[in-house]
Amino acid sequence: MRLSQILRLIEDSFEGSTILVLKHEVSENAEYLSLRVEIPHSEAFLEIREFWKGNELVAYGYYVRVKDYEEWWDNRPHHREVITFPHHRHVKGKVEPLFDRSLEAFLKRVKELTDR
Repeated sequence: MRLSQILRLIEDSFEGSTILVLKHEVSENAEYLSLRVEIPHSEAFLEIREFWKGNELVAYGYYVRVKDYEEWWDNRPHHREVITFPHHRHVKGKVEPLFDRSLEAFLKRVKELTDR
């Protein structure tokens, strides 16, 4: 299951974090999950949403807030002007291309933000 993979990734990346599974649904060929993670000593939290059909990630949304900074990545099809459509990220009120849209890349970015 994808949920157990994500829990391991978070625990490996952010020791002592608090993970709350908001929703987890599994059917014959699909999995939906929604998590909230609080990272200790950084005033940061993140939210992770993924919807899988078989081995395909159909929809995702990754959000991080560190103090007053926020950034999120998603594949909602509403920014056709972005070269990586539908994949994009929101940073400081701007929409930017998202070339590496993996959860691992997102967690690496969160680590950069929380290690400042």
